[in-house]
Amino acid sequence: MNKNLIILSIFLSFSLFLYEIHQHFMYKNNWDGINKKIECFDPLLCRLENLNDLINYGDSIYGSPKISLKDSSSYANIIGRILRYRFYHNYSYYRVGHNYFGYFLAPFIKKDLSAIVLPNDILKYPNAACSQQSIIGMELFRKKGYSVRKVGFYDKKYGGHFCFEVKYGGKWHFFDPDKEPNYELLVALNRPSFAAIHSNRLLLHSLYNEIDTNCVDDLFNKVQYGNTNQFPAKNARIYQYATNFFSYTLWLWLLLFYFYFYRSNNK
Repeated sequence: MNKNLIILSIFLSFSLFLYEIHQHFMYKNNWDGINKKIECFDPLLCRLENLNDLINYGDSIYGSPKISLKDSSSYANIIGRILRYRFYHNYSYYRVGHNYFGYFLAPFIKKDLSAIVLPNDILKYPNAACSQQSIIGMELFRKKGYSVRKVGFYDKKYGGHFCFEVKYGGKWHFFDPDKEPNYELLVALNRPSFAAIHSNRLLLHSLYNEIDTNCVDDLFNKVQYGNTNQFPAKNARIYQYATNFFSYTLWLWLLLFYFYFYRSNNK
């Protein structure tokens, strides 16, 4: 085994480790060019960089960390509005400086593994796709004691879409923070379940009145529900926890290997 190659690997991995540390504390998001007329987005909410920040902010608006049963819908609407304005639509991916190990390894396994699914990592970015925004919402509500489930759609022409439902008052209630259906109408109707929305085509089109009606009809035609309180990307979560760990410690493992291997061979 080439000794110089191992030394070079240690040097590179340690340099990337230092860069990860630097980016963790110094990285600044850039949201220049976002068209706020098209998409709801408040850059000030980017200060909410983890689930605890998001929960504390929602609690502060609600007025208490403890939710009264009679106010379950009020709290849910507060969180729904925060999620609506926290992100603009675009996938957030790992990069060099944020889980470099996962970034480099993903193309050899499955490219989509670089699309972030860990809630606190998603919240490091101002942008998130429908699945990522829904993961944040599901984890937040679950931590607050609500039951949640994934609501997924797919159409050959328009692709997939990922939403979720929250259960309170004995019923399921629909949330779609990414495509941003008419917020006032949803709240006025106490956020019906998707099944109730889908059964009323006029309501479906009214909620998504900013989107082409053909797209709405085709995309929302078939629905798949996830299991209650099940994290929707378990394998990706395991991969990302593991690669995050190695992004910070690979240099150390290589260093230990170097000393063990060459010490053994020099005896």
